[in-house]
Amino acid sequence: MNCKKSLAMLLLFIFLMPAQCFAGVYSNRVVNFTVNLPETWIPVDYNALAQDVVFLRHFPGGYDSSLTIKSQEVDSSTSYTLDDLSDKQMKDLVDSAFDSTDNATNTLIENKVIQVTGHKALYFVTQTEADGTKVDTIWVLFLLKNVFYTISVTTNSNTYDKVVSDLQQMLKTFRPYELPAEVV
Repeated sequence: MNCKKSLAMLLLFIFLMPAQCFAGVYSNRVVNFTVNLPETWIPVDYNALAQDVVFLRHFPGGYDSSLTIKSQEVDSSTSYTLDDLSDKQMKDLVDSAFDSTDNATNTLIENKVIQVTGHKALYFVTQTEADGTKVDTIWVLFLLKNVFYTISVTTNSNTYDKVVSDLQQMLKTFRPYELPAEVV
């Protein structure tokens, strides 16, 4: 009996291993990005035509964190970028959005300006609480080469530090998608 169980576990490990060891560079031409993806984040294939990509990270205890990357092309005739705004102006955009809503279930807990690929990015964190569970959502908004990117990461407050560390590593390698040299 133990032999059958061991064989079943080995086969399960072999079949699941490729999906869980997806580490290295992840590129998506539709959403227009390339990033180094930590092996703990698994891409979810749900809609090849969508302008977003979702990754999941499983934590013990049954909670999964999700990371979504969305993109939207902007009018290339405008020379406006987030770099043109002061840090205060960028942070004021988020503050005013929260001041203008009466949504008491969503709290702004952090609001700052960071750099992504040498350009300003708006980074803010919101927190909601439902049934005694606190959930944090990290938002990163930035513009690169006429593409506006929105990255959102949703995680349980208990796993926040681990997820933020992964996000910081991913943002260091984030860049717009480029065709491989042999295709160009």
